[in-house]
Amino acid sequence: MTIAHNSPVSLYLLNKDSTMAADKTSNDWLRLIQAEYREMPGMHLTKSQALRLWQLEPQLCDALLDALVIAEFLKKTPHEAYVLAREGR
Repeated sequence: MTIAHNSPVSLYLLNKDSTMAADKTSNDWLRLIQAEYREMPGMHLTKSQALRLWQLEPQLCDALLDALVIAEFLKKTPHEAYVLAREGR
């Protein structure tokens, strides 16, 4: 998954006045999060759990989770947990 110029991650990075190195780091985070969800398909994480697990800044965590929801890789449950989008289909 690459970051689109109008994605939540891209907007976060622009607000942080970042460089291309930060963009690569965000792509690395997206790949890591996707890999962990694929490795543990039943994983349900709230935002606070994701913050602790990956030790992310809150704004970056929001941007990454939003980007994965928009890409339909994750979905947000009524209990505010993030799960694989294909679960329950």
